[in-house]
Amino acid sequence: MFEKIFNAFLDNPKRLVALGDFLITLGYWLGIVGLVGKVATTAVGAMTSMANSSASVGTLADIYPSLPTAWVPESAIGLVLTALILSLGLWLKHTGKQFERYLRY
Repeated sequence: MFEKIFNAFLDNPKRLVALGDFLITLGYWLGIVGLVGKVATTAVGAMTSMANSSASVGTLADIYPSLPTAWVPESAIGLVLTALILSLGLWLKHTGKQFERYLRY
């Protein structure tokens, strides 16, 4: 199975570059959405603390219960996974460019 995947990328290294570009874009947007989510939870938490209410807002799921927010990286682990996706994309793009140079595509 892995041999077929490896051969598919060696046959056309542009696929590897395209996969790297996709992962870079995905990591970028996940990071942006995670930062926006952090700003939203901090702002709502500040407003609820100024109103002296006992309800605390901890996650985006508390703010937006009807929206699917499970994919948004809110914690340190989510941000580390986002950084790993971004770095994997950078590495794959670099490796694909090297294959293109070596194989003269």
